[in-house]
Amino acid sequence: MNSIESLSKFDLAELKSLKKPPKVVKLLLEIVCLLLDVPPSPKKCKKTGKTKLSYWQSALGREVLGNPRLPTLLIEFDRNKLTAETMMTVEEVLRHPEYTFTKANTASKAATGIFKWVKATRDYFYIFKEIEPRRDAFMLSDKQLREKQV
Repeated sequence: MNSIESLSKFDLAELKSLKKPPKVVKLLLEIVCLLLDVPPSPKKCKKTGKTKLSYWQSALGREVLGNPRLPTLLIEFDRNKLTAETMMTVEEVLRHPEYTFTKANTASKAATGIFKWVKATRDYFYIFKEIEPRRDAFMLSDKQLREKQV
């Protein structure tokens, strides 16, 4: 959370102003779009003339980089509601060879902060997935204990 809190509007504006962003920045913002349920936007390919879906175009919009509350949205993001399907899609993006901390750190301060947030969110998902059945069992046994004490 500290990495997100340290991001300024200037840092995010820097990302938004990139005409040809590094691949790691595009990958990071694709993951952010996936986690925030922001669908990809159609973009016309200059070479072929065909329309393709682009998370970069979506990230430039009001819901991600155009949102002045983005750092707050990321901090308040409810990690408990992540689905396995969403995480499988995120994992596919994470496997890309360009997705490394070194490249994110080189790209910009904002990319570094978002990279750390993505890593923390991913780690939380897997830890929560492992602990959730234990937590539920504990809550059930605690409830049964309180009922017996009454």
